[in-house]
Amino acid sequence: MHRETCNEDTLLEKAALFGVALLIIAVAIAIVVPPAERYEISIYGAYPFYFWICLVGAMLVGALVILGSAVQSTGRSWIFGLCLILISNALLLSLPFVRGYYMYFRGDPLSHIGYALDIVNSGEVFGNIYPLTHLLAVTLSTATGWELRTVAMFLPLVLSVLYFGAMFYLLARLFECRQQILLVLPFTMLPVMGRAHTEFRPFGFAVLLLTLVLYLFVASQRTSAIGFRVAFVVTLVSIILYHPLVGIFTIGIFAIWFLSRYIPRVHTSDLTPTNVVSISAVIFFTWYSNFTGIILRFDFVYESIFGLGGGNSPADNYTQTVNEASPPLIDIVRVAVFRLGIEFLLFALGFAFIAAMTYILWKGRSNVGTFIFAFAMALAVFSLGGLAFLLVDLIVPHERPFQIGKIFATILVGRLFYVLLKQIEWPLYESKIRKSVGVILIVTLILLTGLSVSGAHLSPVEAESNHQITEMQFSSAAWMAEHDTTADTYLEASFSYYRYSHALYGLRTGPEDTPSFQRSPDHFNYDVDTFMGSNYTNNHYLLISHRARIFYPEIYPRFQENWRFTPEEFDRLEQDRTVTRTYDNGDQTQYLIEGEIE
Repeated sequence: MHRETCNEDTLLEKAALFGVALLIIAVAIAIVVPPAERYEISIYGAYPFYFWICLVGAMLVGALVILGSAVQSTGRSWIFGLCLILISNALLLSLPFVRGYYMYFRGDPLSHIGYALDIVNSGEVFGNIYPLTHLLAVTLSTATGWELRTVAMFLPLVLSVLYFGAMFYLLARLFECRQQILLVLPFTMLPVMGRAHTEFRPFGFAVLLLTLVLYLFVASQRTSAIGFRVAFVVTLVSIILYHPLVGIFTIGIFAIWFLSRYIPRVHTSDLTPTNVVSISAVIFFTWYSNFTGIILRFDFVYESIFGLGGGNSPADNYTQTVNEASPPLIDIVRVAVFRLGIEFLLFALGFAFIAAMTYILWKGRSNVGTFIFAFAMALAVFSLGGLAFLLVDLIVPHERPFQIGKIFATILVGRLFYVLLKQIEWPLYESKIRKSVGVILIVTLILLTGLSVSGAHLSPVEAESNHQITEMQFSSAAWMAEHDTTADTYLEASFSYYRYSHALYGLRTGPEDTPSFQRSPDHFNYDVDTFMGSNYTNNHYLLISHRARIFYPEIYPRFQENWRFTPEEFDRLEQDRTVTRTYDNGDQTQYLIEGEIE
């Protein structure tokens, strides 16, 4: 028996060495490929296909080593598999640093840097609805001497380490059986949270912190050590102050746990419970009742639910886009798979676990622990809640409840396979059924690993472009702020100056005389007039990024009739007598449009 175990460990170690070789090749390729010199539409296109095969292969080998150690071995070979997955995660999530990106996020994160600058400039946090995120950035910037933009790129990686570490210890608290832990472990160590792992957003930070809250909560309910309860309360306060929506979700999670304790046949072995629902609610309403915007959002949600207001739902917008563009079915399926494939796979298997759990409870063959039952109910609530957010306009995007649901789903998917392999007795064809379950387990891991890698960064396969920001884009924004202009209005093509102004100067402490901006007209009005200036009375400035020039050919190459701009129209600007180029740094171009209407 000992000799068989040694042979199995040796085989797993050889497999781990193969995974290490794949990872070394991937690291070597990442180092050899030159960094980005300007904006690139996709980080995936920067590396050859075999780089991604090696990276996915290393993660998959690591997962299989863990599974092999769970099923066949009593040794510690699983540690090699875990290290393979985590190091592969580190490479995948740090690629924006490897590519030499100046910044790696668009939209709201730029304004969040502005909030942090407000704290630096004024020394106050009053009126800041996300104080912990911005204080954390300022503190780390002060301690290290790094610029806020660098800190903003680094912090999601730190929170990701915390997420994976807390998840590992959470599994150790949830399950006492070694096999259960190792069967669940590969699913929880994959980077399924997408942009939360890479972008400077308070919601993403709070979601990544949720695994630590869950770990400390479970630990505080299973031990009398006061340290766990103190740490739990501190992290609970933190997560609620990171983001109001995650605060509401957290209250909901603890309410589900509280109700689960009274379900028949649900086994409860916890100590005297902490009154977490009351604590969470008091913290939330004490802090956020000071912000009018939060109250107005509750009013909007109420009106949307009861039919008193609201706009189009995300599903309505998707349907409208499909009707206008009439894309082939294969394109619709491709975008759906890469955008929602992880959610569909995890939630489908999560509900399969709920069905198996219901069967076990109905047959009375085994008890289900309070936490596992509560996690299953939380999965149902947040997955179906996300579907409701998809069908109804509730301000909040459907991805947000889905993010919470995925945390519970990764735990329950592994638990499902343990139940199918170890707990349910199959009266007929037991051997074949268990082999089939094993095949499904491996196929699930392959799909989930591939989707996790492809979904870690935005790319054209999901009809999205890279969130890279170049130094030249920032230089352009700074130049605009420093040079006064007689133009009345700025027209923008894939360039939001006010976001850059926030990141450069702050929101409340920045300049108050920011010029007005509006969206540039489709086709620069060349489909209406010969010259662009023929459409305007006053002078305007037109801002065009390199991203705007390549966006439609790269993202929608087969839908030219739906492009807002064509390469020929960008070239036509250079020949237009009413258009003068006033600034060009290779990535950002600014034109002066002379109005001709008298």
